[in-house]
Amino acid sequence: VGELRDRLIADALVDDAVLQRAAELFAPPAAPDDTASLPLLAMQQAFVVGRAVTTLGRPVGSTIYVELASREPVDAVRLAAAWQVLVARHDALRVRIADGRQHVVAADGAPLPLTALATLRERVERGFDLAQPPYHALALSDDGMSVHLALDEAIADAYSASLLIAELERAYRQPHVPPAPLALGYRDVVRHALARRDGLAHEESLVYWRAALADA
Repeated sequence: VGELRDRLIADALVDDAVLQRAAELFAPPAAPDDTASLPLLAMQQAFVVGRAVTTLGRPVGSTIYVELASREPVDAVRLAAAWQVLVARHDALRVRIADGRQHVVAADGAPLPLTALATLRERVERGFDLAQPPYHALALSDDGMSVHLALDEAIADAYSASLLIAELERAYRQPHVPPAPLALGYRDVVRHALARRDGLAHEESLVYWRAALADA
């Protein structure tokens, strides 16, 4: 992060105040057994730094937006309950990014209301504010015929979104059938990625790219 900060300032791409906002999101790793607080992965760091340095008075995030048309009116109460099942099931939907880490907030079982459609569209346009989790929103159209989902790419990619949509439909149509336990959770994936990052292949990649970008 320090090298990126110095390079950007030297090239006059961004001032020091803007970079400081990004730097504040990074901190030394916590103890290995701190499973509710995990380091940011490389792609997450890129999204965090990117929205800080590409700002002209407003943050710019990367958001997945999906609109799902229904053949029959969707029940708002059932939809909210189904989404709450997913939020409790997946740690990634309860992540808060702060102090250079991602903190998994415990599921408290509190009702999770749907987002107003106008608010969701604003978040899609402007991007989610990392200082104000959650980094997702689910809305229902006024006529109840379309469901709208927004996810910040700091917590999910397109494939993850497709899995969530399938789970959401299943939880909505079968509210009394609990989902099967996860064989691997979000924290397992993060720890696996971090372990690979500490391997020889990662070090060789760093050597290659530092040499390739030395004169950039």
